[in-house]
Amino acid sequence: MPIPTAQYEPWMRRALEMGAKGLPNPDADDAPVGAVIYGPDEAEILALRQAAQALGMWRLTGCTLVTTLEPGTMSVGAIFLAYVPRLVVVTWDRYDGAVCSLWDVVRNPRLQSLRRSHSRSTQS
Repeated sequence: MPIPTAQYEPWMRRALEMGAKGLPNPDADDAPVGAVIYGPDEAEILALRQAAQALGMWRLTGCTLVTTLEPGTMSVGAIFLAYVPRLVVVTWDRYDGAVCSLWDVVRNPRLQSLRRSHSRSTQS
């Protein structure tokens, strides 16, 4: 099944913009790590809190989380607890990634799984 990354392209770009804003020194060789949730109109853990507050509920069942860097175990846990059904990852994190790089938490049969997860790595 092809991964429909074209439909997530604007969200990926927005997540990169958000990550770049958070860099302490844009000239340093840091990756712009950002996350954006798009669901019924809302733009990792702070993004989940903001989305829940904006929607007035903690279950984000109609949302998609787009993140520039593969979430670690804590963030994946928060994504599960918020019932986010779709996760889009731009770049894998081979050191701490819990989607498929280091761990494959999202497809663990013992947990409520994400309905869909899509990726497009910007790494070569």
